[in-house]
Amino acid sequence: MKKYIVIPFGICLFVIALSGFFIYSGYTAGIDAKKELLVSYVSNARTQMGNIVMSGGNLSYIVKPIVGDKGILANDLSKLYAANISELENYYDANNYFIKGISIFDRYGNAFNIYRDNNEGTFIKDSYKSRIINVLQSEEGIVVDKNTISYILPVFRGDTLAGNVALNINVDSVNTKVFRPYLDKGDIWPGMILGHDDYLIYPLEDELALSQEKKITEEIEKGQSGFSTGKMNSNKVLTYYERLPVAGYLFGLIFSYNISPDISSALTKFAIVCLILLALTGIAVYFLRRTVLRFQEETGKREQLLDFMSAAYRKAPAGILVTRQNILFSGNDCAFRLLKGFVTRSDIGKDISAVTFPPGYSGGADQDEFQEWTLCTFERGGREICLGKKQMVVEEPTYKYTIDVFWDISDMERNRRDAIRSEIAKSELLSRISTDFKKPLDSIENAAVLLMEKYPKEPNIAHINESTANLSDLIDNVQDFADIEAGRIVPDEIPFNVVNELRNITDMYNGEAKQKGINLKVHISSTAIREVVGDPQRFGQVVDQLLSNAVKFTDEGEIRVSMETTELQDGKVMIKCSIEDTGRGMSKQKLKNLFSIDIRAKEEGESIGLGIIVAKKLTGIMGGTIRVTSPSPISTRPEAPGVQFSFTIQCHSDRQPGKKLDYSSVRSYDRINVLIISSDPHQVQYLSNHLSRKDISTDIFVYNKESSELLINKLIIDKDRYQIVVIEAADIDISFAVAEKIYLQDLTEQCMYVFIDPYHRKGNYLKARSLRMDYYFVKSDDLSGFDAVLKDRFPGLSEKKKPDHEVLRKDIRIMIAENNTLSQTVAHVVFKNLGYEVDFTGNALELISEMNKKNYDIIFLDLKFPPSDGFQIAEVLRGKDYKLPIIAMTSTQTKENLKNISDSGMNGYVPKPLNPESIKNVLLKWFV
Repeated sequence: MKKYIVIPFGICLFVIALSGFFIYSGYTAGIDAKKELLVSYVSNARTQMGNIVMSGGNLSYIVKPIVGDKGILANDLSKLYAANISELENYYDANNYFIKGISIFDRYGNAFNIYRDNNEGTFIKDSYKSRIINVLQSEEGIVVDKNTISYILPVFRGDTLAGNVALNINVDSVNTKVFRPYLDKGDIWPGMILGHDDYLIYPLEDELALSQEKKITEEIEKGQSGFSTGKMNSNKVLTYYERLPVAGYLFGLIFSYNISPDISSALTKFAIVCLILLALTGIAVYFLRRTVLRFQEETGKREQLLDFMSAAYRKAPAGILVTRQNILFSGNDCAFRLLKGFVTRSDIGKDISAVTFPPGYSGGADQDEFQEWTLCTFERGGREICLGKKQMVVEEPTYKYTIDVFWDISDMERNRRDAIRSEIAKSELLSRISTDFKKPLDSIENAAVLLMEKYPKEPNIAHINESTANLSDLIDNVQDFADIEAGRIVPDEIPFNVVNELRNITDMYNGEAKQKGINLKVHISSTAIREVVGDPQRFGQVVDQLLSNAVKFTDEGEIRVSMETTELQDGKVMIKCSIEDTGRGMSKQKLKNLFSIDIRAKEEGESIGLGIIVAKKLTGIMGGTIRVTSPSPISTRPEAPGVQFSFTIQCHSDRQPGKKLDYSSVRSYDRINVLIISSDPHQVQYLSNHLSRKDISTDIFVYNKESSELLINKLIIDKDRYQIVVIEAADIDISFAVAEKIYLQDLTEQCMYVFIDPYHRKGNYLKARSLRMDYYFVKSDDLSGFDAVLKDRFPGLSEKKKPDHEVLRKDIRIMIAENNTLSQTVAHVVFKNLGYEVDFTGNALELISEMNKKNYDIIFLDLKFPPSDGFQIAEVLRGKDYKLPIIAMTSTQTKENLKNISDSGMNGYVPKPLNPESIKNVLLKWFV
């Protein structure tokens, strides 16, 4: 036979054999894929069965309060344990697809059953005393009765076995829930083994018979799992079986896949290929040979790349774990070394829930992108290990991969914590030092006050007084700096007029500026938002510091203060202030080091000081920035270049609720009626006195839990009587409850509402505004804000003035609780100048004794009063039901200190050293 015939046919036979090989390879690959599919189906079914078991395990915690050491109160169980019965019903409803009923019984024969009546749809609860007392089981167990499985769980009270709870599972319902979905997937037959006597059960397909049934059952009974090929009736099937041990009872899961179509398809493909190759022998051989050669070349390159990537993966200095479909898929050497004692190579292939990870390791990315780092900290061998982890999710058409990459950052984390502890320690040290400095400084200030009183024209004494004031400001700056560094300063949310706040501060420097011949100008933008919510104290502190420096370092020319605002999104307002001067200016080096705490530029023997650094930090915590330039834009002389400070802060806009109230017809104060609501009438006496001096009529309503309906009825009945309702938050929770009740009854629109908060926590203002309160004030001795409300809402009022001597009483009995003799002397002089003789006491016991002898009208209490402190003394006095005003005397007006003053029951404070003006304001507040 000729070669041109032999060779083509030889090639044809070769290609046919090769085609058969590829078809067979495709067939085996399909079988492997079906094996993985069967494994995943069994895994999912196993998970659902496990969830049923886990859900059953929760029953022992639900029924534990019911089963006690003395047995079940079967005759009245549904009433005595209504909450637990309700929890059982919720559990029943949440798992009704497999629950047939729940039984509880104890060691004395008391029993309780609960099940749902299928016809009525209601729960049947049955309590009874059994004549036959069953032996309790101390471990989980299974009892099979026909088509019902009873899952028995022990209930312990301490170490004592108190009872059993039986979860009755409906096998048919479980089959329908767990296995029915797989019957819709085509040629899939799910099944299970139940116990040692009941063999294969195929839900909904009982007429099917598996040829390998007995062999598979024996393998499962031995605890083995695997694949088997056999027949199911006339179909060729691939079966995967696996044991599911539950509480010592035998369960087996079996899934079979019909592979007859795969075999028929493979044979059909082979026949078609043979026919095509016989018809087109030469062409097929040619193209097939080219394809094979190209395939071999690409395979070689791919294998080289895979070898390289595999080596890089194994030797990477970072730990890498790969999870596929919630199964731990792979991990490199570094990962198992870093997670030593937790994750090992033997965990590969396990469900991720069965792998023990270090505490805090789990959790991470849910999107196909790198997420932020997470920190996992745990202890191993007495040493703290810190891992920095990132997670990436990669999804393919078939699988979802989760890749964890982590490094050991233990050393870096320890260094970071040490640095934080060091900063906190430094801040605490600064705070303690500044507090200790305040104590001797108080004595110096008191002495200076006495000397100024005796020698008012002596310049050296005036210099001492000025120096102590400067030193006090410096200590306050140190305290603020320490508080900021320690994170103790949080910006307030208080409504205030930013323009008035700015003008109040500039007014304080007008006199000093005029003495130096400096023209101090203030420019406010015409479009500036004036009413804002923020921290007026910190805003004023920044302005005061910058303006103080401008006046200090400017010898002639002018200082210009300007302000403008920009409305941002979400009701926020950006406030921008600029302070420019024609002073001495700053060099480039000084500007560079101005805000540095380590290097302080000094020129001409003077320093900007710590205050400017505090100002920068304060603007930062208020959401703004600060910058400085020199020369100043307003300077025209090179020898006086000047400086420009500009800073920004963020606040909220303080828009008033849009209520349709017109009080323009009210011409006199005696036509205004105010209702004051408070849980403590003594706490609002100061406001009542203030309004009474203006001839405003006030009613006080004492609110408590029992009077809520009475208050609502009063507001409805007297809706036309009151123009202003004041809620004074003696108890903040009760006060907000009052405001909410009024809001829900839609009563906030009939008049103005003022909310006065003595505690003021962040968020209180915005909460009050959400309840339609017109004004929110922080409780203060200064009632000018309330007076401004009256002028704003009652524009037709004519002011009625009264002279001081007609207002302030002269028969006030005053007690001063102060143990420092120098401070007593200062107090004696101040009160004598006001026309009052006062009594002094040096300790708490003497104070109580004197109060029992004489009915004092007011007490001024030093916060450092022995034997404990003024806070505790005030609490004791309030506990003894003393209702008189208690005023704190303190040189430390921090936010925390002022809050403690209010919390301890005191009614306000005066700063030390005492001055006549602050004392007079307090007396005017309480004594008309």
